[in-house]
Amino acid sequence: MNNKKFVKILSVVLAVLLVMTFILPAFSMIAFAEAEKTDNTNNVFISGFLVEDNGLIGPTIGKRVTVDVMDERVKNDDGKKPVTDANIIISMLPCSFTVGSISVKVNSSDSFGVNYTITFEDVKYNGGESQDFIFDAQYKYEKDNPISVEMKTFTYKVLQVDKTSIAPITNENFKIDPSKEVFVQNYVIMDMAGNELSTVKPGQKVKIAVGIVDNRIEYLNNPPAQIRARLAQGSFVNNDINNISYKLRDVGTAGDRKILGYSVVFHDVTYNGGSSEIAFDVSYIENIGGQETPIAVPQSILKLGVTQAVDDVPEPKVILNSANYGGVAYVGKNFTLGTVATNTSQYVPLENVSVKVELPAGIAMASGNSQALIGKVEKGGKISHSFNLVVTGVDNNVSSLPVKVIYEYEAYVKGERKTYTTLQDVAINIQQETKFDISKLEYMETITAQKESTISVHLINKGKTSVNNVTAEIQSDAVNGPQTVFVGNVEPGSENTAEIYFTVMKPGTVSGKVIITYEDSKGVQNKIEKEFTTEAMEAVNNGPDEPVMEPNIEKKGSFPWVIVVVGVLVVGAGAGFIVYKKQKAKKMAEDEDEDI
Repeated sequence: MNNKKFVKILSVVLAVLLVMTFILPAFSMIAFAEAEKTDNTNNVFISGFLVEDNGLIGPTIGKRVTVDVMDERVKNDDGKKPVTDANIIISMLPCSFTVGSISVKVNSSDSFGVNYTITFEDVKYNGGESQDFIFDAQYKYEKDNPISVEMKTFTYKVLQVDKTSIAPITNENFKIDPSKEVFVQNYVIMDMAGNELSTVKPGQKVKIAVGIVDNRIEYLNNPPAQIRARLAQGSFVNNDINNISYKLRDVGTAGDRKILGYSVVFHDVTYNGGSSEIAFDVSYIENIGGQETPIAVPQSILKLGVTQAVDDVPEPKVILNSANYGGVAYVGKNFTLGTVATNTSQYVPLENVSVKVELPAGIAMASGNSQALIGKVEKGGKISHSFNLVVTGVDNNVSSLPVKVIYEYEAYVKGERKTYTTLQDVAINIQQETKFDISKLEYMETITAQKESTISVHLINKGKTSVNNVTAEIQSDAVNGPQTVFVGNVEPGSENTAEIYFTVMKPGTVSGKVIITYEDSKGVQNKIEKEFTTEAMEAVNNGPDEPVMEPNIEKKGSFPWVIVVVGVLVVGAGAGFIVYKKQKAKKMAEDEDEDI
């Protein structure tokens, strides 16, 4: 294979890899993102609940339960699947039922919503008064990003339960009596550093240590291999479900057996306000032959009232701190409006925060979207975003336009998720662009030292507004001080000329600049500068009684009229001489005729 053919094949391979690495994943992400549409105003509900063979569920009888869910909040109008089986997360909540495994299958996804079936394997009823089967459903995108709908809790009353099979169970190590009680003996609320707290405010992070006595379980030698606890949904939220620790406690004996007692510490909990009650469940696992096996007691829900919880904080507010767009927005020009706002609440974080702009006639989006999702903003946190706008056109008498900046957000206040809207007005100063400039400079390429010279400054106003108090000035080290001329006002669509006189005292190169200052239609002073260079020649002195002869100097930018005049005189003199010669020759001929 020759080198050219090898290089060609290698180029094709690299191009294919580039497409696969960057472009195809990008299209995949776009397609996935475009498919999901959510509407929290619609419903999500159980459309079907079935226990396998309609049989009874008991502590030793594992059954399969299938549940059909219809979620009208998640739309799929364009025919693309908004979520896959793996994107739906189902979790059991504290109740009288335990399950072995959970799987999900999406049945349909269309403009009506998404329909899926949940299969719970090895479902057992562990006793208790409640027959409620409780689980929650949530969704996620790629990389664990959640779809913007609330987690939904489902409760279904199961009638197919076998309560007769629930009785005390005794083995060599455990004696279990489900009829006895399990309860919270004490609790402690601490800050994140471990200091005990007397009050807990909404939005505050805390540690919660709970002492539990479970009289249902007496063990001979070994306690349960694992103790598991989980906070139920409520005013107290566990931020890290894996950051929970357990410690056995000595709470007494029953004959030759010990009563199960232990403490649970939830290390990262946030109080969201509202109810001061904490609810959580406990369950236990044996290790038999290297396999985790649930201990056959009901998964119990425990509750305690936290007297330290105080919810007297005001509702959260968002305040716009700054809106920067450069001070002036010019007609026909793009500009960026940057906004910074603050969640003023010191207790409550904000969720699902979005910011958008409502634009008046005369201003439009230059690029991007008029609304952006910010997400979660911690208490006291900042909300920053920029919008790319353009002034499309206004009347000459319009000096400002109002832009509305709107913040929408959610927060847990007094145990309830609420939606809030904050509106802030930003006045955008509008100005027609000033198109005033120096069109050209006229001056001599060489001048004479100690003699007055001039620069003609031609000004032009191409804008739609007048420029006022125009002043023209020369600044140069070769000139003794600035030389200034007041021009006045220059109306739109017109020109003006300023003649600036100056004198250079010494011969040599003269460098300087012409400076034009003026006020625009808003009264703001502006400046235009343009440099110039000329040569100053030494004056020629022909004697005390003779005038100084200045050199023949061509003025830069002017027509050489002197040369034209001299040329005309020369041509005229030549023509006169020719006529004179012809007339003289004719007369001599006439005289010769007369002599003959």
